[in-house]
Amino acid sequence: LTSLDINATGASTGSGKISILGNIGADGTSGAGIVNIGNSNTGSITLGTSGTESEYFTTGAQTYDASLYYLNGTDPDFNASSENIKFLDGVNGFNLAAAADLTVDTGSGADGDINISGNIIGVAGQTTTVTLEAGSGSVEIDGIIVNGSAGIGNVTIDGSGGVTIDGNITTNGGNIDINDATTFAGSTALTTGGGSVDFASTINPASAGRDLDISSGSGAVSIGGTIGGTLGFGSIDINNASGTGTITLNDIGDTDTVGATNTSNIGNDTTITLTLAGTTYKTDAVTYTTKAGENIDLTGGADTTFTTSSDDITFGTGTIEMANGSDLVIDTATGGGAINLPAGVMGTSSENITLTAGAGNVAIGAVGTGTEIADVSITTTGNTTFSGNFTGGSLTNTGPAIVSDNITLGTTGAIN
Repeated sequence: LTSLDINATGASTGSGKISILGNIGADGTSGAGIVNIGNSNTGSITLGTSGTESEYFTTGAQTYDASLYYLNGTDPDFNASSENIKFLDGVNGFNLAAAADLTVDTGSGADGDINISGNIIGVAGQTTTVTLEAGSGSVEIDGIIVNGSAGIGNVTIDGSGGVTIDGNITTNGGNIDINDATTFAGSTALTTGGGSVDFASTINPASAGRDLDISSGSGAVSIGGTIGGTLGFGSIDINNASGTGTITLNDIGDTDTVGATNTSNIGNDTTITLTLAGTTYKTDAVTYTTKAGENIDLTGGADTTFTTSSDDITFGTGTIEMANGSDLVIDTATGGGAINLPAGVMGTSSENITLTAGAGNVAIGAVGTGTEIADVSITTTGNTTFSGNFTGGSLTNTGPAIVSDNITLGTTGAIN
């Protein structure tokens, strides 16, 4: 067929339900050119038959328009090489059959866009995978990916033209893998129940102040690009309530942008490791937490700077370990922002520590062993509380010093 149109020329064509129980084309073989099915008044579109593999291969764009979708076939696969695939309206949901994996593919190297409006809903207790592959095109999801009892497995999204998500994603232990720059249209929660969460590129809100909440349980969380570098999130919470999964983050914010403008909590006291691989962490009040031990790793290889505008910065339970050249710099500006490092700081090859708290208090545990630490500078008009041994080069502190326990100061430089 050159084209396939069913009730597609406007609302005047009717609101009747549309059912296509067979396939359009087959795997690798086109069944039509341009496909337009339904309109803004269409009640529902049903595609496929239970127990039968569902395939929708075309050489032209595919546009479906209905308030409700039923995908009844096994593993529905929509493919339009280099052309757009759109599911419009979807206000009453986008329903998948039990154990039916969804694939929407406009070509791994092509520029066809994918748009899915409405909630993608799996069957309770299932692990239905969702794969959206747009190549150099964009992907937009205007709804949640979830079931009340989490019937979704792995979710994989590719689209170098940009990924936009307007809704939460909840999986039944499946991974969330998004491989391109992502924008969140609203405040978003990603919940996996043990699956990993992996963003290969930058993540930003569509408008400043949207919250981001990631809960992965034992699954690893990795964000490879800058968080909130274009517009800042509100709060950023990652496994803050529970979950042992490792966390790896690049920068939060950049030179011009505060990456999180409300209080954020990253990790908890069972988080195995928190790797901070960037060099810029610009936030409001923030707490970074892992289990006890040298489990907060700075690996940027250059000065790693944490800044707030007179808000507290806390590294809880876990000890900071600076990799080669990853000098620690914390600056809470001139107000009352406190710096809390109760489990202390360790280094690798004579790294420096610079803490600037304005009128805020500073609390720091054990610092260094051997030759791990070079010079430590603490600038504050508030109190500085030392609760662990110090082994390093010079130690400079401008504020009143409080020693909360018996400690040893071992320096190769001056103490001021």
